Amino acid sequence: MKKMLYITTQLPCPPVSGGVIKTWRMLDHFSKSNEVSLFCFFKGKDEKWRAQFERRIKLKEFNHQEFEIRRSYKALINSYFRNKSLNLYRNYSTEAKKTIETMLEGKDILFVDHYEMFQYVPKDFKGRVVLHQHNAEFVLWNRFAKIEKSVIKRNILFLESKRIERAEREYCKRADIVLAAPNDIEKLMSLGIIQTKFRETYHLGEDELLNEDLVSFDNTEKVLMFLGTLNWEANVDGLIHFIDSVFPSILKKEPETKLYVIGKDADERIKSRAEHHDNILLTGFVDNVEPFYKKARVFILPLRFGSGMKVKFLNALYRGIPTVSTEIGAEGLEVETGEHYLLANTDDEFSDAVLELLKNKSKWEEIQLLGREKVKEKYRWKDHLKELEGYLAEL
Repeated sequence: MKKMLYITTQLPCPPVSGGVIKTWRMLDHFSKSNEVSLFCFFKGKDEKWRAQFERRIKLKEFNHQEFEIRRSYKALINSYFRNKSLNLYRNYSTEAKKTIETMLEGKDILFVDHYEMFQYVPKDFKGRVVLHQHNAEFVLWNRFAKIEKSVIKRNILFLESKRIERAEREYCKRADIVLAAPNDIEKLMSLGIIQTKFRETYHLGEDELLNEDLVSFDNTEKVLMFLGTLNWEANVDGLIHFIDSVFPSILKKEPETKLYVIGKDADERIKSRAEHHDNILLTGFVDNVEPFYKKARVFILPLRFGSGMKVKFLNALYRGIPTVSTEIGAEGLEVETGEHYLLANTDDEFSDAVLELLKNKSKWEEIQLLGREKVKEKYRWKDHLKELEGYLAEL
């Protein structure tokens, strides 16, 4: 039994979004075979979920700090004075540093969840350090910069990607093991990190959806579905572009088509479009997504920037909803277009792919079955958690 301190950016409860689901699953699994202590920040409404979290995951020690610095130009300016990337600055607290140093006494493993928490790793720590890279973060910011129209904002974003790149290079080199998705490993290796540092990991979502019966084409409606956190800029940008540049082409040929947008904290840009569009339903957060899964004929993933694996895509595959995705939305997954999903990187390709799945029953059924078989074979939590446990055994 190893003594582990796990540090992460926020309370992983409720486990309803990609990164939080992954953190929850790992903590739950590790705590059953190791002596695990946890430090995390409390942000937003985390306090209301504390009791549920403590009931469901048994820890040796649990410390937290109420701490949140929101993204703003003021925070960005302050980050330059502190010589930290924006995300590092937003997750730095001298109080947290002292708490973590105290909690590290006698620990064998320091598990760093998100690169932002690596700034708390003492250089004289004698144990082993595992860095879990949820994304190759510098790639995300670089891609964001490339689609930004404002020259000033574009330059700020490029500069931020470079600041993150420097931090990720340093942290990956210092860690004993780096866990990352296959596509992110490739990007991080481009920074000069040796391949032997890396172990493959996946954000797998809710694989219990595989227990649900498949929905038949005839029992679905002409409904497109998007599910995700609606204040995350990658989701906001993708949805707005889809609504403005793709959805009108679909409605010209299939005017009864509806778009259901499911998720919490919708950005005002999404809200304003939904308010003025009869064919868009903005549901907010829903406790039970199943009624929407049963109704939707097509899941859309119109992301134009991002990194890492997309849990929302895997959940659609688990549930058997044929998906249309950009290359960025599908990266990191061993899926083939035309077999497990339909790939679309331009507006015309996206509208054509959606229309095909709305109307072509045989193609829809083929993709549904092959996609589900793929995730049954390759992307199951039970198998992957065993792999993660094996990685720790190497230390």
